[in-house]
Amino acid sequence: MVNKMLKKKLIRNFITYGKIKSTENRIDFLKNNIEKIVNLAKKNTQASRNEITKRISHKKTEDKLFKYIVPTFKDKKSGYVRQVTMNIRVSDGSRVARLEWSLPVILEKKEPKEKKLNHQLKKLKQNEK
Repeated sequence: MVNKMLKKKLIRNFITYGKIKSTENRIDFLKNNIEKIVNLAKKNTQASRNEITKRISHKKTEDKLFKYIVPTFKDKKSGYVRQVTMNIRVSDGSRVARLEWSLPVILEKKEPKEKKLNHQLKKLKQNEK
């Protein structure tokens, strides 16, 4: 069984990175919860937002969910994630599986900050002299 904080962490990591590899029991739990969360997010009511906040408890992850993931699945009714069974782990013999989105979800990548770039350019110019 999965405890409360591990549940939130698994959900948050899956939404952030788009895929996760863990034991089959955890993946089964995660698959059910992600399906429910995406269905709630598609409703986009205040009650559904409150429920998502309760389940995720992380503002940036919630923003990613509403900004990138929900528009991808707006025409789909269910089957948002796919569970891929992998091999058995050698160290303890537990079954390992991977969970991923059924459709490609494109998350916007962060651009480097201008301050860092300007600082690096100044260093390069000083080294050239």
